[in-house]
Amino acid sequence: MNPIEPQLVSIAAGEVTLGALHCPEEFPLHRWPGPRRVEMAESQIARHAVTRAEYEGFRSDTGHPAPLDWDDPSLANPAQPVCGVSAEDADAYCAWLREKTGRAYRLPQADEWEKAARGGLERKKFPWGDDPPDGRCHFGLSENDDPLQVNIVQLP
Repeated sequence: MNPIEPQLVSIAAGEVTLGALHCPEEFPLHRWPGPRRVEMAESQIARHAVTRAEYEGFRSDTGHPAPLDWDDPSLANPAQPVCGVSAEDADAYCAWLREKTGRAYRLPQADEWEKAARGGLERKKFPWGDDPPDGRCHFGLSENDDPLQVNIVQLP
């Protein structure tokens, strides 16, 4: 494996229920239909978000422009997730990974992302179940409200 390649997690093939079961009153309506049963092929997804250091390797190698908030000191930690990238920036990063590794990297499709984010649970409000998200969000848990480093979040 090339050192720039992300660590991947396999997402099993099979039927899954996607979409919101209901939209709570405190949340505005969303544009995704649901719930709906979808047959999904096996896929893989990166174990963690792309870090600023990983993205800097891409920028240094390609001369790709920096995201708008690149100079924000609260987002400068190399171990934090890169912030402020557009869909076009993310596609360019994937194209660079493909070129460097010879492997077929791409962004996940919406259904692939949702299935991975649900972590195998179905018919729950959140990926961890129906309990409220209090204390579960990783943004704002640092002492100065900066995003936490990617390696702090340990996945099973």
